[in-house]
Amino acid sequence: MVLISGLISFLLARFITKPIILLRQATQKLADGDLSIRITPDLKKSQDESYLLAHDFDKMAQKLERTISSQKHLIQDISHELRSPVARLQLALELAQKKLDISDDQRDIQRIKKEIGQINSIISTLLNLPAYELDPQLALTDYVDIEEVLNTIIDDLNYTQPAKHIQLQSQLKEPVVLNANQQLLCSAFENVLKNAQHYHNSTESIEVVVRHFNQTLEIRCMDLGPGIPEDKLQEIFKPFYRLDSARERSSGGHGLGLAISKRAIELHQGHISAHARQNKGLCISISLPCNPT
Repeated sequence: MVLISGLISFLLARFITKPIILLRQATQKLADGDLSIRITPDLKKSQDESYLLAHDFDKMAQKLERTISSQKHLIQDISHELRSPVARLQLALELAQKKLDISDDQRDIQRIKKEIGQINSIISTLLNLPAYELDPQLALTDYVDIEEVLNTIIDDLNYTQPAKHIQLQSQLKEPVVLNANQQLLCSAFENVLKNAQHYHNSTESIEVVVRHFNQTLEIRCMDLGPGIPEDKLQEIFKPFYRLDSARERSSGGHGLGLAISKRAIELHQGHISAHARQNKGLCISISLPCNPT
């Protein structure tokens, strides 16, 4: 009787907990990015609470999959449509360049040409982003000299806002070259530095420190802006998150820059975080796994 009772109790427990186990496994898969997961087909149709919960989960997953798919298609459509005007702009720029001989004009033309090339690279990256998310290794086709990339970005930002100067302090003993996606990595670094430059409020330079230790590359960007409360430090990496009136749309941003940086860094198996400085301002730290070549 004890054995029979134990067996019945075991089977009953398995029957009761099966929906919970399936729901937990499905939630983990959904968190890992598998939006196609559904669990009601694995359960016997009934009107009990566990089946209704599973049905609601499937509806949520389906709606989430549809929404994200729609957003991806929209980004791809917009990126594709941008190619034509950018190509026309590039052609018009080349024609204008042939008519100009003054060195100052040519220097400005070269700057415009460089920015058009940057736009083309961004469009290509956006068109390939769905494939990168399915298989991150497809994105890592470039060999990127980190110090060289940082210097280029800093030169461009200092050109646009010379009053808020950015200074690079490299502690690298030798060049560090990563197997990465250059465009995504550049976007991540540039958004962090632009954010620091935007809120920096001092005559001192914004400090960017890069160092390599324990097979990890660390980049720290330190500004002297208004700072962020401790309980909001992780929120700033969420899309469209805006802290307060100082970060309203009129300030020039939409709360996407740091969210884009976070996605790009995580695609490279890295980590990004924010820390309040002791006096004032913000320090954003990026760490990337690497083996220098």
